[in-house]
Amino acid sequence: MIPKLPRKLLRWMCRPDLVDEIEGDLSEEFARRRDERGIRYAQWMYWIDVITFARPEILRKSTSNFIHTAMLRNYLVMSFRSMSKKPLFSLINVFGLSSGLACVIVIAGYVLFMLSYDRQYEKPEDIYRVTMQWINDGVQQHSAMAVPTVAGAIAEGLHGVKNVVRVFPYSGLVSKDGIDKVRETRFCYADSGFFKL
Repeated sequence: MIPKLPRKLLRWMCRPDLVDEIEGDLSEEFARRRDERGIRYAQWMYWIDVITFARPEILRKSTSNFIHTAMLRNYLVMSFRSMSKKPLFSLINVFGLSSGLACVIVIAGYVLFMLSYDRQYEKPEDIYRVTMQWINDGVQQHSAMAVPTVAGAIAEGLHGVKNVVRVFPYSGLVSKDGIDKVRETRFCYADSGFFKL
């Protein structure tokens, strides 16, 4: 059985004067493949045939909107000739383009990584991390950690705070039953309210 979706796609994209001829040829090919190699193979190849018929010459819209194959070939030949005549200039252009694209990809990856911080929580805009700043010998210093007593002071002294959680990173031997010990490199101690965060 000929699949309906690619047949509809073929009728939609083809010019009306070519639909019957192309559809007849594809039906004959479908029947031949079905007899030789089975229905699955014939259906798969029917899809491929329909997709390969998407050429400017048979499409429903006028071909003036599309780049002709000859024109595209001409552009490629001209660019290869230009690159072979001026190899150093072409190398500089290709290197500049590739390094620019690489920089854009790296910067986009970094920005997406930064924007994804704490997005696993339901309301990440309501979660804050307390850090410390202090001056040591006239030099201002900053740390992403705070002393443990800060949690109690925040819970008692600031209005609107629903939950305070302390997290302490640790790496070392961890044991569940006291016998089997496993070395963990990314392990944290946390308060009991951590999962309510």
